Order: sequence, then structure tokens, then C-alpha cells
Amino acid sequence: SEPAVAPPPQTVGGVEVVVPTTEVRLDEMGGAPVVVQDPAGRTVVEISLPPQPSMGAGVAVKVAAPDPTILRNTQENSPDVTVRSAVVNVTLSNEQSKLEQRVELCFATDDMALDDNDKCIGFIDEETDTWKCECKCDCLDDKGGEVCGDSEHLTSFAVLIGGTGGRGDCGEGDEYITGVWGGDLGLVFGVVGVAFVISCA
Repeated sequence: SEPAVAPPPQTVGGVEVVVPTTEVRLDEMGGAPVVVQDPAGRTVVEISLPPQPSMGAGVAVKVAAPDPTILRNTQENSPDVTVRSAVVNVTLSNEQSKLEQRVELCFATDDMALDDNDKCIGFIDEETDTWKCECKCDCLDDKGGEVCGDSEHLTSFAVLIGGTGGRGDCGEGDEYITGVWGGDLGLVFGVVGVAFVISCA
């Protein structure tokens, strides 16, 4: 048989990371997460997949680097999005992608992403080859240098800065009275204008 070809490295925060292919049978996990480490022993991602009632025995979860062409196209089609973790493709051996119980993904990332309020765990939308947020703001949890979130489907995931969409309350409506800064600016000018007219009358 042909020797396994190592996936190309991904650059994350200036550091090259290789995502090795990891495959584990769900019934052998015993509830423990699948921990994927690069060849240097650094954790790339931890994936916790609860039992899925509809799955039979012997189903395996596979974590690998995504297809480099799809990844390149996605990054070109999403120029305003910055990827701040390794990108991993998560699949099941039975090809099921929709889950009954959410999968939790915990990504190792850099300090810049941990402190950024615009971060999300996102996925590659395979219909458009663009990045979309899956889980953001109060849907996320920072655990010891990892950004954690969940999903009800499997595909290619990463920590993103600047992604759109996704679940999670970011409290955006509380920041501005009208919901947007331009509306608040118009409100201020309107109040000042009315006050000026009244004072001149």
C-alpha cells in the first residue's frame, strides 16, 4: 500500500501546525474527548462527541486536515475573516453529518484570539466555500487557553475572527439605543435640533 502522505502545514499565529489524521471508534472512547496533537506534541483540538442514539456499534470519528483546495478557496472567498486556529475536518465513518447530540470542539489558539470579542468557532459552508460562524459570544467558553463551542453538524471547523452568522448573544442591541451607531448619531442631532428650535422660539 502507498505510504500516508502528511498533510501540508497550516500557519496559525506565525507557527506552522500539522493536523495529523486521527480516527477513533466512538464505542471505545468511553465519553473521553478525542485529542488531536501535532507531531510536536501540541494539542490542536479536543472533540467531545456524546453517544448518538441512532448510530450502531463500530462508528468512528475521524479528524483530519481539510482538502487544501477547498481551504484555499474558502480563504479567498472570505477575505474579511482571519483564521486563528488550525482548521480540522471532522467526519463519521457512517458519513452521517447531522447530529442528535451536539459535538463540543475545543481549539488551541493564540492569546490574541482568546482576547478578541469578535471570535467564533466557524465552519466551511461547502455550498459557497465561505467561512460562517457556528458559535459565538455567550455560546463560547474559554478553557485554559482553548476556545470551546458546539455544533449540531460535522464539517471543517476553526476559530475565526470577523465571521458572520452563528448562535450566541453578543449583547449588540444594548450597545446602541437604536441598534446601530448611525441611528444613535441621528437621534442626537434630532434632539439637539429640537432643543435649538425651542430655545430660539
